[in-house]
Amino acid sequence: MSCVSVVPHGSALSRVGVVGGGQLARLLGEAERPGITLTVLAGADEPAAATCDEVLVGDARDVAALRALAERVDVITFDHELIDLDLLGRLEA
Repeated sequence: MSCVSVVPHGSALSRVGVVGGGQLARLLGEAERPGITLTVLAGADEPAAATCDEVLVGDARDVAALRALAERVDVITFDHELIDLDLLGRLEA
């Protein structure tokens, strides 16, 4: 069996950001992800801090921290569903 990377390094989606550093983000960090770097916005003591390529220490309720993450990555996903949509809307401004 062979494996082909769906998102090769250097492609438009090679940098993934995760808001939150819990168990799901930790598992993403542990997974094999050829050509994809994973940056997590979380506390330094959260589970994902030990497994991700980069940890941006901050709070998901801080628009400046969210902007800093958005500037580093191509796409953002979330570790949990407790997201302030109004706060995310401010990122578009």
